[in-house]
Amino acid sequence: MSCENNLFIQTKSIEQKEYFLNILGNNQYFFQSFILNFSADILIDDVTFDITSSDDIINCIFNIETPCIEFCKRICGLHGLNVQLIYYNKESNYSGKFQIYRNQVVTNETITYWQGMYKYNYDLFWELLDELFESRINLNDLHILEKDFSELNNKYQNFLLIQQFEKL
Repeated sequence: MSCENNLFIQTKSIEQKEYFLNILGNNQYFFQSFILNFSADILIDDVTFDITSSDDIINCIFNIETPCIEFCKRICGLHGLNVQLIYYNKESNYSGKFQIYRNQVVTNETITYWQGMYKYNYDLFWELLDELFESRINLNDLHILEKDFSELNNKYQNFLLIQQFEKL
């Protein structure tokens, strides 16, 4: 089971940002031992980096077995960074958000996978929902906020119309 970790690191300076990019980007095994700080045996899949438009933010997306909350606590304590971690695990049906600002945990929540997709990645939520319609999953398994039920219903009605036209 793989948990997607979407980690945002806010650094204090360009030099600090370059330091972390060097650690995170140069060597897959070094990155593994750096993030887990005890085990290079656990493989991290699909590591990608994106430097956002802000000069002090690093965005790192990778898959490991669990959210990297302990890593976030360690680097914030050692380097005085601000971090935000958003994570998803579809197979185990959880997602969450963890934030540290000025060495204080300000957010630490875990919710279901679908609730997390809706709350943290709204556009992707609707893309995945479209895929569910196509694969004809039972919609009763989804828990969706009431205000968006009408949009969901419209999408579902459009899906049914397309299915009817395909049968003609």
